Amino acid sequence: MTMAVPLPPLGYWNAHKAGNNPIATPLPPHNGLCEVRIGAEKRVSPPRTVAPATKPASVAQPRLVPIAVWAAMVFGEHAPHSNTLLRWIHDGRIQPQARKIGRKWWVAPTAEYRED
Repeated sequence: MTMAVPLPPLGYWNAHKAGNNPIATPLPPHNGLCEVRIGAEKRVSPPRTVAPATKPASVAQPRLVPIAVWAAMVFGEHAPHSNTLLRWIHDGRIQPQARKIGRKWWVAPTAEYRED
């Protein structure tokens, strides 16, 4: 048994937000109690056929990673603050040199920190 609850007409909620008083669709007459079952029927979806995943022979590393990601990879939980990383970039302590793309600094994942 369906409840036959009507939906509001197109544009009803926009008119309501604008402060107008749109006319709501009246509810149909109710003729007694109705039974509502929630979750009574178990729906079974058909099994999916998935193509077998092919794993590449070697996982290629990205060409560049953000400087903060590089620091986390190299130093782990002891990664320096972003200001320190910027100073290292400007002092040329990271080799190969980092590149600025947009607003972020990027560096090769294989880059190394070199002390003076």
